[in-house]
Amino acid sequence: MIRKVSKLIAIALFLGMLLYFGIFFWGSHSESFKFVEQTVMNSRNLQSQIGAIEHVRLTPFGSFREKFVDSDKWATMTIEVIGANKTITLDVRTKKLNDVWTIEQALLNGKTVVLN
Repeated sequence: MIRKVSKLIAIALFLGMLLYFGIFFWGSHSESFKFVEQTVMNSRNLQSQIGAIEHVRLTPFGSFREKFVDSDKWATMTIEVIGANKTITLDVRTKKLNDVWTIEQALLNGKTVVLN
């Protein structure tokens, strides 16, 4: 009986990890993340704060959510931005309406950051 329960727990843990990594992989290759990544990489404001931006990635234990309605999309994500001088974590909310992506909000430690 105990052996059967431990086997079920191991299978559940394995499936949970598989689901988590699948969502993480999908999120890091999504259209919304690619847009945010490009916007952050080109942000002169962030570059002035953290130095030349070297890498942008989803945080492993941060959030990533996307909603779809017809061709419109909304996404929220937590990203890590690695600069030459400093690494920061941003919470970003973005949307795609009429095939145009825009950043609705970017927060650094709860304060709004302009990504220009």
